[in-house]
Amino acid sequence: WGRTEDFSAACRLVAELSGIPTPNEPPRPRDPVETFAGTWARAHTDAERGVALRQVAKALLSRSAVERRAGLDRVQALTELPASVVREAVTAARKELKADKRRASAEPATDGTKTVVDFVENRDTIDALFAALVDAVAPTHRFFRHEQDLVFVEPGTGPVTITDRNIAGLLSSVAEIRFLRESEEGQTFLRYDVLPGDLGRAFVASPEVRTRLPRLHQYTRSPLFDRDWRFIGTPGFHAESGTYYDGPQVEALDTFVHLDAALRDFHWKAEADRANFVGALLTALTMPHWGRGHPFLAINGNKPGVGKSTLARVLGVVVEGAVPSSVSFTPDDAEFEKQLATRVEAGDRVLVIDNVKTRRTIESAVLERCITDARLNFRRLGSNTAITRSQNDLLVCLTMNLTQMGQDLRRRALPINLELNENVRSVRYGIDDLIGLVLRSRLAILGELAGMVLAWVQAGKPECDEPARHSTSQSWAATIDAILRTSAYDGFLTNFEASEHAYDPRYQVMLEVAQLHHAKPPATSAEWVERLKDGPLEDRFKDRRGNPKSARACSTIVGSLFTEYLDARFSVDGKAYELARAYPNGPTRSPTYAFKQVPS
Repeated sequence: WGRTEDFSAACRLVAELSGIPTPNEPPRPRDPVETFAGTWARAHTDAERGVALRQVAKALLSRSAVERRAGLDRVQALTELPASVVREAVTAARKELKADKRRASAEPATDGTKTVVDFVENRDTIDALFAALVDAVAPTHRFFRHEQDLVFVEPGTGPVTITDRNIAGLLSSVAEIRFLRESEEGQTFLRYDVLPGDLGRAFVASPEVRTRLPRLHQYTRSPLFDRDWRFIGTPGFHAESGTYYDGPQVEALDTFVHLDAALRDFHWKAEADRANFVGALLTALTMPHWGRGHPFLAINGNKPGVGKSTLARVLGVVVEGAVPSSVSFTPDDAEFEKQLATRVEAGDRVLVIDNVKTRRTIESAVLERCITDARLNFRRLGSNTAITRSQNDLLVCLTMNLTQMGQDLRRRALPINLELNENVRSVRYGIDDLIGLVLRSRLAILGELAGMVLAWVQAGKPECDEPARHSTSQSWAATIDAILRTSAYDGFLTNFEASEHAYDPRYQVMLEVAQLHHAKPPATSAEWVERLKDGPLEDRFKDRRGNPKSARACSTIVGSLFTEYLDARFSVDGKAYELARAYPNGPTRSPTYAFKQVPS
């Protein structure tokens, strides 16, 4: 008594010791000792007897301690072997069971979504492991080489630079590494593990790995046409062009219903302004062709509330699928560069410099560089590193009332003018939530824009007889003009010269000079000072205190201004005039200036 808690427990103990199952209990498996007896009797060699002895020991090791002890005693009595031999057989059986367990645990533990890469210590080389890892991750189209770096593309987030600190985690997201060991007894399973730190550093720095990974030329969240004019509107990596498109499926359409609905309520000054905006949208879709230069959008309004900021948001929503971030203009180039660099580092493709307010003419070397540089590059403050983007695929959009810009920015602008002559508060629009409408119909708008480009490509990419011209890129201007004309959008860039003059406060001064003095005979700069001292340049001939400047200073002001506008055209009473310079007294003497009439 005292060995069990109750009668039921005693019954179970008796059943266990006797081998007779209790009622309602499934029959016990066959006694392994009985099976062993037959095998032992048929064995003719010591090797066969040793195998049989280990097998019965393995079977008994799975039983309870009482059953195991009793079974081993029966085996010893049956074989008449010394107890030490039986114990050695049990030890060998334990080792075999552990090996079987390791082999079972070495089977892939993943759900089938990850590739298992084996690395056998004492057999495989590091290069072999790296090659196996590259082969495992290549089908996922997530690991790439991009310029001098390895990158990992996270859908919805974008490329992440691979370093020795994150390589183990990034690899483990798509592949499992199974570590094995080669020995005289064969391969044994060690563990599943991530790539160790020393191997991670070697993987990131390996030239062989860099060569074997596919090259990523461009990551984009909006569909586009690659350098061979293939439309990329299917999500994923496109190996032909090295482009990763991280956006929804877009199908080309042959209508303009949704595009027209989005642009209908804007107060375009002329049809050319509407064509210019559609040209900007097409520029975003064909950006791989304009990485070395494309203009920025200058959205000009004749008064507040005319819709400049809304139009800029439409551009951002169509291109990026979200309302674009905006920055404020500041004449401090260091501060302005920091703002631009922040948005470039965030991956923005549309950058809005919204509602610029300044009494001075807008000039910015940083902005000019962003427009024309083939590669965006900014200095990271407080660090020796740089913020870069390999391709200049940034669309800059500047909005301002009565825009006034310096000469270099005017030449780089794509002018879009909005003009409303009535009270903005009394105007009623057909669409209350235009941005919401564009968000909902974005895929259709992109499809319509893609259809315009495909129509031009399928027509043989025809050129215009008199293509539009732009100082930033003649190729860009001619191509976008041809695409627009194929879809019956006329007038692209026909407002460029007029807008360039309208955005130039100095041109307005020169226009007034031409209107007052176009019939005057040629005169030197000093003689022109006498003509203009009571006219448009009166304020420029005085210093900050209102005192007259010297005659030499006034002459220099006139000569510098006139030189800037040589060959510029001025319309006076319906006739065209140009400012011409001559040297009647020889090239070493002061030149003369006069307006001459030219064909309109």
